[in-house]
This record gives sequence, C-alpha cells and structure tokens, in this order.
Amino acid sequence: RIAVLKLLYERCVRFVTNDDIEAIERIQDSLEAATAEGDLQRIRRINHSFHTEIYRIANNPEAAEVMERNWILVDVLRAQFGFGPGRIDDLNRSHRGIIEALRRRDAEEAFNLQRLSSERARRELISLVRQGHRAGLDASPRTRAPAPATG
Repeated sequence: RIAVLKLLYERCVRFVTNDDIEAIERIQDSLEAATAEGDLQRIRRINHSFHTEIYRIANNPEAAEVMERNWILVDVLRAQFGFGPGRIDDLNRSHRGIIEALRRRDAEEAFNLQRLSSERARRELISLVRQGHRAGLDASPRTRAPAPATG
C-alpha cells in the first residue's frame, strides 16, 4: 500500500496543474467547513474526495483501485468507530501541507506527509476499534451488543 501511495504521489506531481491544485484546495475548504459543523459523515465523504482527486490526477487507475479497496474498509470502520480526539484537526493540517507540497511540485514531501498521517490514523483507528470491542461493540456496523439495562 505504501509503495502504491508513493507511486501515486510521484505521478500526481508530474501531472498536476495549478487548476488541479485549486480544485484540491476547494475540496479541503469544504472539509474544513464540515469540520467546523461537526458533520462526521460529510467529513468522511469529503476526505475521500480529497484523496481520490489526487489519485485521478496521478492517472494510474490500477494503483487508484488498490487504494480504493483499502478505503472501503477504513470507511466502514470510521462509520462505526468515528474519529479520536484531535484526529480530524491532524487530518486537516496534513491536507494543507500536502497542498503546499503539491504547489511546490515536491512529491517526496507530499508523500511523506500522507504516509505519516496514514500511520497516525491507523494507530488511532486500531485504538478506537479495541476500545469499541472492550465496550461491547462489534466491528460490523449492523451489530451492537445490547445496551445495559437501567433500573
């Protein structure tokens, strides 16, 4: 996955135009607006759009498909377990850094920002899943343990 991501960022920097960067920036503006509103479903959807726009620019559908398969699992887990404290702010900071790296046509910096953000997100999501299991939640979005009876 990391090797595919590196390839996508290298290709993105090769093909990206100033208009593309402006489009990515508009997506990020929308993500920050959704963050301010606390709309987690919209945050997930727009975050996906941010990344798929980068993959589209990279013009490698096979590599983009590898990333999309991973995204499906992550999105299901995010729908079930949400985001931990500070994760969305971290995501927004990383995206702004990626945009600036793309503006400078610095593939290595853009990739490193994405890689580090992905590593933090992975650790945070694993922690949320473990906490959810300890709290009686199942990883399936359709099932939950019954709520404790109150008396």
